[in-house]
Amino acid sequence: MELTQLSTALLSTEASALPAPLVARIYLGLAWGLVLAALALVLLRRRGMNAMGLQYWLPLLLLLCCLLPGGLSPAFWLGLAFRAPSGLLVAVCGWVLLQHYRPQAPGVSGFEHFRGGAPALIVLGWALLLDTFALWPVSLYAWGFTPLALGALVLLGYLPWLLRGNAILSGGLIAALLLHVFLRLPSGNVWDAVLDPWLWLLLQADWLWRKLRRS
Repeated sequence: MELTQLSTALLSTEASALPAPLVARIYLGLAWGLVLAALALVLLRRRGMNAMGLQYWLPLLLLLCCLLPGGLSPAFWLGLAFRAPSGLLVAVCGWVLLQHYRPQAPGVSGFEHFRGGAPALIVLGWALLLDTFALWPVSLYAWGFTPLALGALVLLGYLPWLLRGNAILSGGLIAALLLHVFLRLPSGNVWDAVLDPWLWLLLQADWLWRKLRRS
C-alpha cells in the first residue's frame, strides 16, 4: 500500500459505524444508572447522611430505576436531553461505586486516580467546543470517526501507566476505548467515548476548586 493510500485509509470517515440500537439502549440505562448512583453517593457522603443505610441502598435503587423500560426510566429522559455519558465517565463512576461497596483503599476517593488525565481532557474539550463554531480549518469532531484518532488515543491511554504508574487511569481509558472498538459505544465517535460535557465540566470544576483551596 502506498503512503498516500495509507494516509487516506487512516483519515477516512467512510467506514464509521454506529452502535446497534439494542446495545445502545442497554448502555444508556446502565451508564446513566452508574452516573446517578455515583452522584447520589458523593452527595450523601458530603452531607454526612447515612440514616438507615442510605448510602448503601439509594445508589443501588437509582441504578435499578435506570434499567426500567421506556419512560419509566430516568435514563430515557436524560438520554433525550443529554444523550449517553462517555465510556470514561461511566468507568469513573463505576470505580467510585466499586470502592464504596468493596473498599480497597479507605479514605481515598475513587476520583483521585483519574485526576492525572484532567489537563489533557480539559484541553480536548475546549478544542471540541471551538470545533462546534467551525473555528478550525478541519472538522476535529469528524476525525473521531477515523482509525488514526482511535490509534492515537489508545497510545495515549497507556501514558499514565508508563509515566506515573497510574494503572487505574489507563485502565479506565482503555476500557472506554474497547467499548468503542467492539460495540461502537456510545455514539460511534471516539471523542464521545473518552469525553462528554458533564465529565468536562466536572474536571474543570474539580481543578478550579483545588486551585482555590491552595491559594
